[in-house]
This record gives sequence, C-alpha cells and structure tokens, in this order.
Amino acid sequence: MELHLYSDEEAGRIARNFFENEYHDPGIQKWGGFRTGHWGATLKTQQGSQKNSK
Repeated sequence: MELHLYSDEEAGRIARNFFENEYHDPGIQKWGGFRTGHWGATLKTQQGSQKNSK
C-alpha cells in the first residue's frame, strides 16, 4: 500500500471542498450532558412543576 502525501495547498483545497459540499453539521446534539431534546422537555417539566406549586 502506498501512502499519498498532499502538499499543504492541495490538502487545504480537499478539506475546503469537503466542508463546502459534503459535510452536514448536525448542530448541537448534547448540551451539559443532556441531549437537546431532553433538555427542552426537562425545562418544560420543571417550569410546569413550579407553576403548579405556587
């Protein structure tokens, strides 16, 4: 197996092409240990509990 080494310019071009055309950023999946969907549900549950306790 032969390892192909890229020049800095060629590696930059390949990386730029990948991020501009192929990479899809999924966004924040986790925040503070929570999955973002669970975080929102937890906040709504806590807010509902606080309103009911008043």
